[in-house]
Amino acid sequence: MTTQVQVLIKATTWARESHGLFDYETKMQTRVSLKATETSLVLIRGSEVYLAGVDEEIKEGVKLLAVVLVRPEAVLLINDVPGRKTPRGRLERMWLVVSSLRTNGLAGYRLAEGDVLRLGRICFRVKELLSSCEEHSDGHRLVWGRSLSLGGLGAGRCKAPPPDTPIVLTIADELETKDGEKVAEVACKICLMDGFTEENPMITPCTCKGTMRYIHLECLQRWLNSKITTRERGNSRSYSWKALECSLCKTSFPSAVIIKEKLYDLVSVPKPEGEYITLEAVQRPHDSPQTIHLIPLQNKNNVRLGRGHDSDVRISDISVSRNHALIRYDQGKLFLEDNESKFGTLVQVRKPIALDAESSFSLQCGRTVLSFTCRQRTRCFSCFGCGHTEPEEAQSLENFESLEADSSGEERNFTDESLHEEEHPPT
Repeated sequence: MTTQVQVLIKATTWARESHGLFDYETKMQTRVSLKATETSLVLIRGSEVYLAGVDEEIKEGVKLLAVVLVRPEAVLLINDVPGRKTPRGRLERMWLVVSSLRTNGLAGYRLAEGDVLRLGRICFRVKELLSSCEEHSDGHRLVWGRSLSLGGLGAGRCKAPPPDTPIVLTIADELETKDGEKVAEVACKICLMDGFTEENPMITPCTCKGTMRYIHLECLQRWLNSKITTRERGNSRSYSWKALECSLCKTSFPSAVIIKEKLYDLVSVPKPEGEYITLEAVQRPHDSPQTIHLIPLQNKNNVRLGRGHDSDVRISDISVSRNHALIRYDQGKLFLEDNESKFGTLVQVRKPIALDAESSFSLQCGRTVLSFTCRQRTRCFSCFGCGHTEPEEAQSLENFESLEADSSGEERNFTDESLHEEEHPPT
């Protein structure tokens, strides 16, 4: 039996051009209600939000906010048209509005490794999360709208080094061995010693020539770590450093290198015993230092994020409220909550979202907030989850080859480079 699906969209646009920000306190808003019964594009021209067919050409002055993909199996929200690459300047990224989530009376979004958070115009990636609760799975290719508060929108745990990490080769295999220690014909340019071992090889991480090109791995690690500035505030420790580069040839060092198929961190921060979370700044001015916030969770305290001096993670940016957001600790799980901030607390949408009859959430796309609800005129398909909450439903939906094809091109819109586009402060 065929069921006609209606996707109801309420679009609220801040009348002010704000470089990707939305003011949740202002009354200068334009509102419009839309209804989609077939695959449609959600577009904006100026402050006008409207629906268009999937074949609509996105012209200059028009931006794509979202794509409502209506399929017999489900209704998906994706960021771009399947099989088409919209130019980046005409595509707004999708961010989940954390304050719109509420499940069983509890608010917030459950954090996992790989999630990208946005407070005002400042972005953080959850680099590491070590907790006593390990049942959280982020291996699905899509997320159900009714369970967004359970997380899963991020890219997941990084199992490989970044693609720009170079493979640094040692010279160990080219030199002779004496008494179990490998002796080089050149000296390390830091310690001036010429011996090296398998655990502490001699490497060439920069473009220096001659005898100045060689350096011990451990010497380089100690030298780079000496440039890290450490600050403690409340329940967190912050580590920051500017561009790490060779003092002679000015070559920038990566954060990690590969030597004989083994990954070594050049820059490392001491990790506490027990549970902790690490937030890495991924959106910052090019001349500002790289920053990592390490937050121990042994005391099971909540973590305050904001511009105020009493915040555990202090963010000195005018778009961040004094008491902007909270990371709540709950039985080994971490939930991100908004604290009625002016420019909102957001989580980047990196996977398709499947709509169902129980979905109720909002997405921010540029200076527009889209609120979605889904209705059916007749009885619902079983895949829409009416009366069911088993996780197997999402797993069965992922078996559709068409859905895999639709989501295959989504990651191109969420690179770190794209996070640096909206760098202008609100005025």
